[in-house]
Amino acid sequence: MTIYKNGVEKGHAASHTDGTDDIQSATAAQKGLATSTQITKLDGIEATARRNTSLINVGMASITNPADGATYYFGYPYGSLTATANISRMYVPFNGTIIGAKIMSRAVTAGTGEDVSAYIRLNNTTDTLIATVGEAASVRLFFNSSLNIAVSADDDDYFEIKVVCPTWATDPVTWMWWGWVLIRQENP
Repeated sequence: MTIYKNGVEKGHAASHTDGTDDIQSATAAQKGLATSTQITKLDGIEATARRNTSLINVGMASITNPADGATYYFGYPYGSLTATANISRMYVPFNGTIIGAKIMSRAVTAGTGEDVSAYIRLNNTTDTLIATVGEAASVRLFFNSSLNIAVSADDDDYFEIKVVCPTWATDPVTWMWWGWVLIRQENP
């Protein structure tokens, strides 16, 4: 159906918005037509919803007797904690942002409660602290949900987990590490 107003063709819906009939702009409380502002907001919600978030598993890495004051690295699953950086690379699968990490360690013998720090080491150059834990427990949890580390698959970014050990009064024995890193993918 074609509607003319003052000799100009109008869309059918546009001819029903002057308040003289039942068609009006929609609100949360009233039925009606969606406005351009409402459609723009929906488009923004859709764009945000297209962001994917992925867990990247790291570890399981272990060492029998960690050295006092040593620094270790792990990443690629099923390796050993190594004192050499840049061996256990985990390449990021897409462009995005590392937004969280949860790394756990378990020791058969807990050792004493001096501070141990875990970091995300990006491209073997930049360290970002996940957490520092100082407790004499067999299981230690390093968790951070406030990370904001830009990563790029286009630039072949990779990361490892870096662990900085204290000088213990009593060392942990048979120490295992594992966990995950959470990456939010940017819109493609």
